[in-house]
Amino acid sequence: MSATIANRIGISASDLIAMLHSVKGATMVSFVASTEPRLRAGNPYPGLRLVRKVNGVLNFNYESAVNRQREREGMVADFIAEPRKWGERIAGTPLVYHKDKWYIEAKVERSDVIAYIMPDLSPVDPEEVAKWLPPARHSGRQGTEKAIMLRDFAVENIRSIRMKGSEYIIG
Repeated sequence: MSATIANRIGISASDLIAMLHSVKGATMVSFVASTEPRLRAGNPYPGLRLVRKVNGVLNFNYESAVNRQREREGMVADFIAEPRKWGERIAGTPLVYHKDKWYIEAKVERSDVIAYIMPDLSPVDPEEVAKWLPPARHSGRQGTEKAIMLRDFAVENIRSIRMKGSEYIIG
């Protein structure tokens, strides 16, 4: 059974920021982001974009999420989150402000690559791109088997977002 989106609404990035200021409580979202992937030096893909679909949660408590995961894995729930290393988290919202840019902080539940695309819109085989990706990094501070992934996405990279029964197309 697939979900039906009742409303598909075109909005600007500034409208999205205003809307996210009013999001209260933990909120499930799905969005499509177009970002520049980190590739090793010498790669043959200047300007490459990674288009991915992310399912996640906004306005979640990172420390609590890690401690719940620790409990599920039979560990003591004694994780203490460190302060953000960059940006100012806007209290009560999923927004982070840093150097005149807005970011959305999300707990990533699932992230799927849709495509790798060059500036001329030609696709690039993900297996070819994989040869140029740096090794995955994981700090391991959580001490869990299943990591709780907190990620920040620049609002300017969000192409669409679904939440609370509507899909917003950013343009």
